[in-house]
Amino acid sequence: MFGISPEYSESFMIIMYFLPALVSLIVLLFAKRKLIWLAIPITITADLITFWGAITYYETRGLAFLFLIPQIIVVSIISLVIMLVHKKRLRTR
Repeated sequence: MFGISPEYSESFMIIMYFLPALVSLIVLLFAKRKLIWLAIPITITADLITFWGAITYYETRGLAFLFLIPQIIVVSIISLVIMLVHKKRLRTR
């Protein structure tokens, strides 16, 4: 996968599990709170690219979805809460 040596592949997977979600939420939070919903498709795209082998292999598909679906749900909830707070602040001004 991407030419990563086996001793670093586990670290790469752990980093790629958290990094796209956190970075997209933080960048969009400070750059444009109105567009924070874009963190959801960014996270999904990064997950598909990174974990495609686990998703398509029949023995690890369930385990991959066990980790990826909650991540997407958490990113969705965080982005919706930020959007609602942002709209509420704009109305009170």
